Amino acid sequence: MNPSTANWLEKAGEDLAVLQAIPIEANLTSGIAFHAQQCVEKSLKAVLCEKAQNIPRSHDLVFLYNLVRNLEPNWGLDGSILIELSTLYIESRYPGAFGMLPSGRPTVSDAQRFRFFAERVLQETDRFIDRGKAG
Repeated sequence: MNPSTANWLEKAGEDLAVLQAIPIEANLTSGIAFHAQQCVEKSLKAVLCEKAQNIPRSHDLVFLYNLVRNLEPNWGLDGSILIELSTLYIESRYPGAFGMLPSGRPTVSDAQRFRFFAERVLQETDRFIDRGKAG
């Protein structure tokens, strides 16, 4: 693994640690969504980095995932969660109508899905990069 990849993975791991430390409560769901998005974004960028690709200055998870899929076509992620997290990325940090899904504030159930998804993406990223070391 190259050092830049390790840096991306470390940062993704930090976001996951914060995400796991936040209690899943109704008033904290936007923060959970934000850290889940960050973990997934940095995980995808770690894969691009490991494959010696340019790392775009984008927070759009669908865009980043499509770049990764060009390198690893068999890696399947739930596109609907990628869209939800991308929608919530900036908005989750601001008051008012921002930080909302089309159906409103992320629910406790949404927060649980986002946490599980981020954990899975980072695990899959680690496996993908480990497979690359063996190959």
